[in-house]
Amino acid sequence: MPGKPRRFILLAIKGEHIEPRLLSSASGLCRRMDAGLDIMLSSDDEKPPPLLENFIQGLQQDGIHYRLTRQAVLSSREIVR
Repeated sequence: MPGKPRRFILLAIKGEHIEPRLLSSASGLCRRMDAGLDIMLSSDDEKPPPLLENFIQGLQQDGIHYRLTRQAVLSSREIVR
C-alpha cells in the first residue's frame, strides 16, 4: 500500500484485554479495502500492551499504514468524532 491511504478502519481498544481475533479481522479488512488502520487505545500505560505492539510490527511488515492514538479515558463521543 504505497503512500497514505484514502480510507481508514477505526479500531477502538479499551484497557489491556485485547481479543486476538479482533486484531486479525482488522488487519484483514485493511488489506481487502486497501485502507489504513486508525487505532484508538484507552490506557493509562505509556506503552501499548505487548499483543498490540506485536500487531503494530505486523502492520509495518505488511505495509499497512496506521495511526495510534492513546487516551486515558475513551468515550463513545470521542470515537465518533
